[in-house]
Amino acid sequence: MPVSKFREELKNILIEPNTTTITSIKQILHENNYFNLSNAERRPILDQVLRCHVLDIVSSKPPNLYDVCKMWTSFTIELVRNKMCTAIMPVAILSDMFAVTTIDVCEKMFDHVESNVNVLKEPTFFMACKNNLLRMCNDLLCRLSRSRNTVFCGRILLFLAIFFPFSERSG
Repeated sequence: MPVSKFREELKNILIEPNTTTITSIKQILHENNYFNLSNAERRPILDQVLRCHVLDIVSSKPPNLYDVCKMWTSFTIELVRNKMCTAIMPVAILSDMFAVTTIDVCEKMFDHVESNVNVLKEPTFFMACKNNLLRMCNDLLCRLSRSRNTVFCGRILLFLAIFFPFSERSG
């Protein structure tokens, strides 16, 4: 089955993401025409492989989860800019990571979300990610205690106020 072979080739090169990994993915996407898959069929497969791979890494509880979050978010942003995966992937990766980590770790990882607000506001990402980003923030707010985590709740609400324009319903 060509899709499973394509998936396996992608898994094999996603050990440590960097610029050579992007080059390798480009080679797999463009040189392996024997898969007979269109770009529209390839992107969701890469998305799924990325999400599963990152969840495997996060579930192994690495000591430097903030660095893992930063590395994979930046990597998926570059993949989106190279039109190799869907524009929702950076937020999907972040959402998955927030869902399986503790509140303390989430608070540290949210620094990276705040630092990337300008990237997420770019037209490439904004229209695709706005609902998922809102859902991710609301999920985080639901997990937080309003009395114990007031600073983190405030940071999330401030981020949403910065992210959404006033004309947007969620703004």
